[in-house]
Formats: sequence, structure tokens, C-alpha cells
Amino acid sequence: MSGLAPVNSNAEAPDRQADDVRYYAAASEQPLPEIGIAAFADPAKRTQFAQMIRNYLLAEGYGY
Repeated sequence: MSGLAPVNSNAEAPDRQADDVRYYAAASEQPLPEIGIAAFADPAKRTQFAQMIRNYLLAEGYGY
């Protein structure tokens, strides 16, 4: 019903990229932190930077 399934229910749909990611994640000793948290340990600085980006986009005419 979602339109995401193969046309034939017996058709193979290998997902090698997802398997690679799962194997990499399982083999990693520790997961990597989210990029926003890694770049800005202080939540206030992260919020300030996000607001600066929003202000820049609005000033350039990219309204949301």
C-alpha cells in the first residue's frame, strides 16, 4: 500500500548500504557524537549559532 515494496513479493531487495552501516556501527567501539554536540558543547552557544544562521537566511531572502 505504501508503494515502497517490490512489485513482485518474491523479488529480492538487497540493501547492502544499510548492512554496511549496521556492520560498521556494531564494530565501532563507541558511537560518534552528533555534529552539533561535537561542535558546540555549550547548548547556549549552539542555540546562538543556529539563530545567527536563521537571521542570515532571512536577511538574504530565504524566509521560512
